[in-house]
Amino acid sequence: MHTLEHAENLLAEEQAIVQMAAKNRGAFEIANRSDTRGPAIRSGNDKLFDPANPTYAMQCLEAIPHLIEMQLVRQAGGPKRFELTNFGWQLSRNLTAKQEEELAMTAARPTAAEVAPVGNIQMTSPIGRPATEPPPAASPLEAVEDCTIPRSEEAVSESPTMPPVAAPDPDFDPPVPMAGPSPSTTLAPSAIPSAPTPGPSATPPDFGGKAKTTDKSLVAALGLDNGFLPPEPRSLEETGLSGAVIEDLILKVVQNAGSMTGRQVAELICLPLPILEDRFTVLRNRQHIAPTGSAMLGDYVYQLTDKGRERARLAMQDSAYTGPAPVPLEDYVDSVEAQTIRSEKPKRPQLEEAFSDINVEPEMLAQLGPAISAGKGMFIYGPPGNGKTTVAQRITRCFGQNILIPYAIIEDGQIIKLYDAACHERVGSQLSNLLKTHEHDQRWVRIRRPTVVVGGELTMDSLELKHDPVSHISEASLQLKSNCGSLLIDDFGRQRVNPTELLNRWIVPLENRIDYLSLANGKKIQVPFEQLIIFSTNLEPHDLADDAFLRRIPFKIEVGAPSREEFVKLFGIFSKKLKVSCPPDALEYLLARHYESCNRPLRRCQARDLLDQALHYCEYNEIPPVATPEILDHAVNNYFTAMAGTE
Repeated sequence: MHTLEHAENLLAEEQAIVQMAAKNRGAFEIANRSDTRGPAIRSGNDKLFDPANPTYAMQCLEAIPHLIEMQLVRQAGGPKRFELTNFGWQLSRNLTAKQEEELAMTAARPTAAEVAPVGNIQMTSPIGRPATEPPPAASPLEAVEDCTIPRSEEAVSESPTMPPVAAPDPDFDPPVPMAGPSPSTTLAPSAIPSAPTPGPSATPPDFGGKAKTTDKSLVAALGLDNGFLPPEPRSLEETGLSGAVIEDLILKVVQNAGSMTGRQVAELICLPLPILEDRFTVLRNRQHIAPTGSAMLGDYVYQLTDKGRERARLAMQDSAYTGPAPVPLEDYVDSVEAQTIRSEKPKRPQLEEAFSDINVEPEMLAQLGPAISAGKGMFIYGPPGNGKTTVAQRITRCFGQNILIPYAIIEDGQIIKLYDAACHERVGSQLSNLLKTHEHDQRWVRIRRPTVVVGGELTMDSLELKHDPVSHISEASLQLKSNCGSLLIDDFGRQRVNPTELLNRWIVPLENRIDYLSLANGKKIQVPFEQLIIFSTNLEPHDLADDAFLRRIPFKIEVGAPSREEFVKLFGIFSKKLKVSCPPDALEYLLARHYESCNRPLRRCQARDLLDQALHYCEYNEIPPVATPEILDHAVNNYFTAMAGTE
């Protein structure tokens, strides 16, 4: 028999989802609307959103995969629509009964004023079994309390049995009624219809006291790992673009291809076909394009006319851009504010996971942790070869979450290319693969939080928009490309630009979190400056900047030389990684003969580099990969001969 016990082990957010769905015919959806400033769970007229706690809506979204795993909820009617299973209905009924019991006990006690009220959320019938009477009035959903619901097997056996709940068919897409019941109607508790109870053969979900663990891949597949998800535009006005901009883009892509169907154009410029159909009609009426054949589903194959080619030529002279349609600058600014790295606040577990593939001493993590959590700039300095760059490149991993950026931005008719495959790592959307649908604006691409690394090639021009006078397309500056991520200035002080000039360029942006860039037409635009700036240098910070700038870079982390114990540990790590055996006596010989006898300082990179030399020596001489003292002597002679002094 299936029993629902220990329901108090469900999180409060999970209970809230189940009860809100039950109050609205068992269905709910994930919607992105302005009143919740991002995606939130909605059902009828209700939503799980707390203005005083901006993270509450995301916590509820993250609870959905766990409910699916426990077979309380399943997908239905669309990629972001869900419904209760039989188990979910049973849990909702028990939660409602328990709350009514607690309310009755509270009313009987004279100190009831001291007890926090519990939301009275009634359950209606499941989908496909509409209630014969009006449902109860809506009540607050955010105050759902944990409760224990013991349930006997005899009570379950009295309910009508149903066949086991099957896994949802991804190809089945029935309409799910999302309209909520009228809040002006009520339903007596005695008239509440009973939800179906699972039969004896159903596999019960686990309601034990196990810790809640959410499958990260499932979270990503449901699209719940995005704090910002722009909805797909439904009209020309919602794109933020003028009809002329879209028409020019259509003409340029059709000219480049020779002929294209309407759907091919829509996929290339990342706009819904219904929006483009009006543009196609306008262009046909103006005799700029002409259909040359029919395509599937009422579509047409289009080619440019002579007038269309002339207009496309003029559009190419203004801007040769032919990629996805750009988004307005103000939309990009809103996205950076919603996805800023400063809102993440990673803790110790995130740091340990980000640095799990390299050896970092606990003392170093204790220094890095507060600096990373603060989301402010930092200097990482110390002798060369000790892993400053490696540490800096892994800092962005602590923040974890993927973000969305537009392929291109438009402001005052000027197009700025933002997405750069050299700086941004695109993340494939499992949502589109699993559910065969696109619900967010396809002009935005999902990437990992960027880590933009620049070294000695950095110039002042890299910090400004780069305008191509031939194509009339601007490329985003390094600051824009690194927004919501990290900007690593590696080997700081060795650039062709003077360090003081570079630091002075960033004093105001670091203070105000905004920057000012110039368009090709001379117009100044204000853009967000929301990234973690990391300066990695072999020099002392005070030798590179004055106190006025160092005050704006509050964290200075020194990466010193490794201890003897850490160096031995690194040899063991790289010995396994490179599959080169290094006997303890050979390692002791190396340290005594080539380090301690000549006071040569230890460097973290040397364990890897010396073993790599030994491996190549063994491969060339066709001998087993064993780092003997003789082979280590050969590696040291090759590695240190050209280095000055004791280095």
